[in-house]
Amino acid sequence: MADEKVGPAKAGNELLPYPSQTRVFSHQRTRFFKMLTIITLLGLLSGLKLLPTWLSTPRHEHNTSGKRPLYGKRAESAFLSIPDPERAISASRLFASKPHMAGTTGDLETAKDFLAILQRELGIPPPSDVPIFSAGSPESQDAVLSIPKTHKPRAWIDTYYPVMNTPLERSLQIVDKDESLLWEANLIELTDDTDPEAGKYFDAVPTFHGLSRAGDVTSKLVDGNYCTHEDYESLVQNKVNLTGTIVLCRYGGIFRGLKVKGGQERGAVGVLIYSDPRDDGTVTVENGYLPYPFGPARNPTSVQRGSVQYLSVYPGDPTTPGYPSYENSSRTEGSNIPLIPSLPISWANAQSLLKTLTNGDDWEGKLVRLANNVDTRVIPIWNSMAVIPGFIKDQVVVVGNHRDAWVMGAADPSSGTASIHETIRGLGHLLRNGWKPLRTIVLASWDAEEYGLIGSTEWGEDFVDWINNHVVAYINLDSSVSGSRYGASGSPLLANFIRETAEVIPHPTERGRSLWEAINDDGTLFGNGTDAVDAEVLSMKDLEFGATDSVGVTPLGSGSDYTVFLQRNGVPSTNIGFKSTIHDPVYHYHSVFDSQRWQELYADPGFHRHVAVARHLGLQTLKLSSSPLLPFNTSHYAFELEYYLDRVERIAAHASFDVDLKSLRTSIRALQKSSTKLDKERAKAEEDLQKLVKKWKKHSRRHRQIKRAIKRALCKIKKALGKPCSSSCQHKDFYPVKAQEASSLATQHTDIDEGHILGLLLHGGADDLDAHMVLRQRGHHGRHHRLPMRKLRKLAKRIQRVNKKLSAFERGFISESGIKDREWYKHLAVAPGKWLGYGATTLPGLTEAIVFDKNTTLAQSEAARLQNLIDKLAEELRSTSTSTFMSTAAPSSRQKDVRLEALHLVYTTFLLSLVIFAHRRELIPLYGSGPTSFLLDRITFVAVILPAVLPVRITPKQKFLYTALALTLAPNATYWIAARTARWKYPILGPAITHAATLGPLAFLLTIYALGNEISESPEIPPLVERLLKASIPHLVAKSLARYVWARTEVFWSISDSQIYLALAGLFYNLYLSSVAKTSRKEPSKPRRTKTSPTFTERQKKFTLLAAFNAFWWSAHGRFSNPVLPHPLREPYTHPTYPLKILSAEESVTGLITVAEWLPPSNRATREDEILHSARYLRASHSILGGVWMYDKIRVFEGEEPVRDAVGTPLGDSIYSTFVLQEAVRMINSTQIGARDAWDNGLIIGLGTGISATAFARHNVSTTIVEIDPAVYRAARTFFGLPDPGADKIFLQDARAWVSQRRDKVTSQGEEALFDFAVHDCFSGGGVPDHLFTLQFWDDLKSIMKSDGVVVVNFAGVLRSTSSRLVVNTLEKSFKQCRAFHDLFEPLPEEKYNTEFINMVLFCTTSSSPLTFRSARQSDWLGSPLRRHVLSSMGTREIDLKTIRDTRNDGRYILTDDHNPLGALQQKQGNHHWLGKWLTLCLSFSFVSDVCDI
Repeated sequence: MADEKVGPAKAGNELLPYPSQTRVFSHQRTRFFKMLTIITLLGLLSGLKLLPTWLSTPRHEHNTSGKRPLYGKRAESAFLSIPDPERAISASRLFASKPHMAGTTGDLETAKDFLAILQRELGIPPPSDVPIFSAGSPESQDAVLSIPKTHKPRAWIDTYYPVMNTPLERSLQIVDKDESLLWEANLIELTDDTDPEAGKYFDAVPTFHGLSRAGDVTSKLVDGNYCTHEDYESLVQNKVNLTGTIVLCRYGGIFRGLKVKGGQERGAVGVLIYSDPRDDGTVTVENGYLPYPFGPARNPTSVQRGSVQYLSVYPGDPTTPGYPSYENSSRTEGSNIPLIPSLPISWANAQSLLKTLTNGDDWEGKLVRLANNVDTRVIPIWNSMAVIPGFIKDQVVVVGNHRDAWVMGAADPSSGTASIHETIRGLGHLLRNGWKPLRTIVLASWDAEEYGLIGSTEWGEDFVDWINNHVVAYINLDSSVSGSRYGASGSPLLANFIRETAEVIPHPTERGRSLWEAINDDGTLFGNGTDAVDAEVLSMKDLEFGATDSVGVTPLGSGSDYTVFLQRNGVPSTNIGFKSTIHDPVYHYHSVFDSQRWQELYADPGFHRHVAVARHLGLQTLKLSSSPLLPFNTSHYAFELEYYLDRVERIAAHASFDVDLKSLRTSIRALQKSSTKLDKERAKAEEDLQKLVKKWKKHSRRHRQIKRAIKRALCKIKKALGKPCSSSCQHKDFYPVKAQEASSLATQHTDIDEGHILGLLLHGGADDLDAHMVLRQRGHHGRHHRLPMRKLRKLAKRIQRVNKKLSAFERGFISESGIKDREWYKHLAVAPGKWLGYGATTLPGLTEAIVFDKNTTLAQSEAARLQNLIDKLAEELRSTSTSTFMSTAAPSSRQKDVRLEALHLVYTTFLLSLVIFAHRRELIPLYGSGPTSFLLDRITFVAVILPAVLPVRITPKQKFLYTALALTLAPNATYWIAARTARWKYPILGPAITHAATLGPLAFLLTIYALGNEISESPEIPPLVERLLKASIPHLVAKSLARYVWARTEVFWSISDSQIYLALAGLFYNLYLSSVAKTSRKEPSKPRRTKTSPTFTERQKKFTLLAAFNAFWWSAHGRFSNPVLPHPLREPYTHPTYPLKILSAEESVTGLITVAEWLPPSNRATREDEILHSARYLRASHSILGGVWMYDKIRVFEGEEPVRDAVGTPLGDSIYSTFVLQEAVRMINSTQIGARDAWDNGLIIGLGTGISATAFARHNVSTTIVEIDPAVYRAARTFFGLPDPGADKIFLQDARAWVSQRRDKVTSQGEEALFDFAVHDCFSGGGVPDHLFTLQFWDDLKSIMKSDGVVVVNFAGVLRSTSSRLVVNTLEKSFKQCRAFHDLFEPLPEEKYNTEFINMVLFCTTSSSPLTFRSARQSDWLGSPLRRHVLSSMGTREIDLKTIRDTRNDGRYILTDDHNPLGALQQKQGNHHWLGKWLTLCLSFSFVSDVCDI
């Protein structure tokens, strides 16, 4: 941007005024405004007292049945009565009758279907637009992060964007060695319409492996059996070379992806996986059963699709390990997916392939060709979510089931979806009957589980901190029914809980038995006995069903959506469902035959098992969300750990492995003692709660009996006297607790709020009494028997402590460094087996160090790592202080205070930054940035420190009101005080008074708001120090925000300072009115004894009051604005009392950019008017960037045309001769370029009004312009005649960055044209941009110029000042020689070098020839008398640089990036310079004629 000019073009020291940003203020009031004022005042009065009384009485909120809410055992019984087989069948048909593979349109439809179920059953009004939020968006983040503040059930869909694939062409062939085709497999599952859905959708989802690698390979086949780790090791031991082969694997035993991983690591080029009827037990064709769809045996063409992700490495989106897959997430290649192709195939196709391995067969030894083509891309998936808020909102139980299927998935997962549908219906029934959980419940329908647990994993990675802070348990449901045997898996912490809840659920098909007893159930299909079950299959099934703990619950490995919760975050989890046995109808896993018909005909006729699972799932949800004490059994877990250690020792002994585990066992036994003590503490707290509730119920019941007896007696007396007996409310005892009411029950300065206590009472056994009403009316004697609040709070604290320790237990096994080789998994007690995937490995780090790494040192290290975690956990359980692993629903008063203080500090910082920004921006046009900023920070700092040193105790209402009033007065107060003090002609005192009178009180009041009224009692930090920190930190941050953020934010360029002040004032008026309404609401109202007409409720009063005020304020607030013109200026404005016309005004990068004209004098012109007229000029806030003469002051030689602006208005010479002096660069004749007069390519850094740029263009010099402010460029083009330089010649950015970029291009490519000269004319914010005057910048600039190019630098200052010496010495250091000239019209004697503020134009070059100038020619003048005078008088303008430069050469006067005091020095000189410009600026800012002494 062009430098500020200090010398006029004409003698007489003319001063150009800052264009007035004021307008004449109209005092007229329109009829509309009067009417609006009357209406709003009436609204205010009505809102306070005077509305009709029929709007009054607060209504009781009743449940629709009129019965008391359901809690405790009654809630459980009511829930268990809801799940229904017919409704489950309907839900199953909704989801399992069509394909819905993850990422497809069918999948999105099922997400919306599930959302509709949540909305319908939980009473959530559907919004007009489906609430589908993109993951990572503010809406998605708020949906989860605001759960602890949620008061009503709500539901939404989160969209994540993982990388997945879909199938294209695939083929499987047997070929001869010459690759001639012998056989080609049919990869389609064949069926007819016996199964209508299977017949319809048999090829809707082609048979393929999710996340498989594309490829086309041909090789010999190797039989890998199940392709377990042991099978592969056996092949290696038998000298079978797998390099370059295709491995044929049977499904079963381990996760399919690990079969591919094992082959890949041993050199295989492809893997084929088939379903072998041998794994079907007794239900085979050979045993007399027909294949499906005609019987229960396997259809020979069925194929098991599925993901081949390496699940035991990490789950989720392969390309975003450990972080969520947003649409714009950065991605990796993925290290948990195969590098070789694979295909799933049917038994029918496997039989043909096995012929190549059969001795004597015609196809023995033939080659197999496997081709797999897939489309890998980012595909959206959709998690459907809902929340049911509890009394304790920030303790959360998550219940989840995945929704996506490989085809229709009647068993996997739609049986689970049908069951969770019934669970949701049961919860909805409870909600409609007044129930509310103690803890918040989150319901999730995960997507893309089949591809590798993607939906749940991405959500878990997205909200890891939220999960760690809030989630106490996760309940998972995958397939609820695929066979007859019930299976339960879970954390040992919940093993007893799982069994206890299952034991109260009836068996689905047999009377007199419980659901738990179904864990030993078996199928009924034993066949004709001709086909014996394979021994290996029996062993594998025994291993699958027998890996249970002493309670009968299997530890969790992976393979479903609990993985991210348990294995990464340490959230105790469960998983349940009926599984298939070897005597059950064959379950066609991930096949098109996993259909609704198969489910209804074979898996669960009548859907009784679906209902049993729904009941068990719901009962777990109810107890986990509503038990006052979490039902965790830590001692069982601790004893299971020792059992796990026994197993490791047996493995080590079998492998003759010497590892010392004694100290680990000692630590485990110490944990057992701590756990046993904790379980006893838990039982005692639960017992004490029950005793307290029982005692209170007894007294309360007696109290109510006495009250009713008295009431009946009084009623009889009234009747005897002939008076009616008033009837009471029909619903005498209960109405459901609304979330807002529960949250309003919190009391101040307590650790446990009353919503918490209410929840404990209702869920702890007091569900048959009016506990809620007792809490609401506890201050009114005689209405109810009062609660023993002191005892309740004390007990609630005990329960809180116990629950924290219980929640910390599972998390205690989380190691941030994770498990070796698969660090995503962090749980050191249990994890999916490294070569199992599905199955769990206990103590995984230690076990795998022995089994796979066979490394004693590593095993000992893993034992020590595990021991360290266990020791910490044991110490945590022993401590009396609360755990830091979980936040609680009822934070202590200190925690609440800290949160509130933090919020106040953030608000204060934000508001203070806006106030400083508006204040500073309003004053800079008058005082300049230097004087404005000189004392601003100091005065503001004093204002914010005062309330810290001298605490002011005022009420919140007073804070809000005083702040609102101060903000209302600020625009005009700042304006008038600044205008008045400007005529004092002192650059320090005027701004100081303005700061102290207007900004100081605002900073003072806002700091009081942040500090509050209470003195801290923190033992760590002295109160005064703490208050000083609280006051000073917001000030430091606020001033940085004001200067470096808001000043560069474009949205504020179109908002006036008055608008900022008054918008904040409106905010504080609203806070004030809200606090008034809140205070009045807290005042207890007298109990009504008789039925009265309704009155206006407090909430309605508050709403009406606020609505009326806001209608008034936002229509009238403009009346409080200062009389400053708007910017951007919509049309030119002519001042009514001064000959001044403003053409343009807009806020931009460097401040307020204004173009104005001082008009020709009127007939009544004064002497000053005659001097200051007929000029157009450009200002950036306080700084004049240049201008031209207008009207009768236009002078051109005869026959020449003046320059014209964009609309054709003629323009005269520059008002400053500095710009013309810069054009003398074309007169240099001592360089090679000058000797040829070949000045063809120029660069201008800092445009200003574009005088020099326009002149160079008229001389046909190709000129590149670099200007930081786009508004300056627009002004030069529109109002000062700058011709269009071309899109490739104008760069609107910081010059330092542009020069650096240009240098890099020249250095690397060498294609950029080098400049013949560069004009450097920069000024910004009251001084030069000092980073454009350093040695490094000049070196960069030289690199883009020709070797003998010339740099022209304009610098304003006192010539013998330190700043001038710094600039001159740095230029002469960088260039070989410099000459300098001044722009004054009179000679400059040397004695003025020490006093005058002068524009100095330096010409510098690296040329070795002495720098000389030719004489000016007529063509140089461009018809301008000013150019003729200036360019012809170069010899009289030279400045003697010898008197300026420093000759010591010690570097003290060299500007570098590390040593640059130029900015501070410029500010000091700017204050001095300001004294000479006060009249101009005062006129600029004035509104009335007598403000300045003209």
